[in-house]
Amino acid sequence: MAERGYPAHIIATYREIAVRFGLGGVNAARTKAKRAGWGEEPTNHPAETKRIRVPREAWDQAGRDHPLTQPESVPSRTPREGASRAAETGTIAAVRVALDLLRGQLERERARADATAEQAERLRDAVRSAEAAAADARRRAEEAEGAALDAWRTAAELAACLTAVRPPAAPIRPPPALPRWKGFVAHLLRR
Repeated sequence: MAERGYPAHIIATYREIAVRFGLGGVNAARTKAKRAGWGEEPTNHPAETKRIRVPREAWDQAGRDHPLTQPESVPSRTPREGASRAAETGTIAAVRVALDLLRGQLERERARADATAEQAERLRDAVRSAEAAAADARRRAEEAEGAALDAWRTAAELAACLTAVRPPAAPIRPPPALPRWKGFVAHLLRR
């Protein structure tokens, strides 16, 4: 069975089997695995890569028969490692998706922060202009008050001079009220 603490089976994909056994491709590896009766590792999803349990004796024999096999194509996974590697691959994929989502959110938040900063600067500029306009309006109002005060003083001086030169005249009376139209018509008929 298992020698020197090695597991009795090697977990490999069809592609790894094709390379190790010197087969023409994945379909030939699939056929060899079915004919030899090698079992499949259970998968969590139908789209997941199938992993086959290859007996260690057959795997080692294929390495001796095909010495040109590249050493990096030899899987060193035990069944437990293969399952955990598949779980790690799924976890890594989920982390990558979450990372992409977070990057997108970060970019949107940066754009929103930039837009908010631009809007705040525009509002600061508007406040500065309003403050300048208010200061200008206050200055003009003070000038207008000063001019009005000067005009009242001048008017008071002129009124004093005028009363000194001639006596006050009789007050002007308003014109008599017009008769009502009926009375007016009667008044015209009497003439």
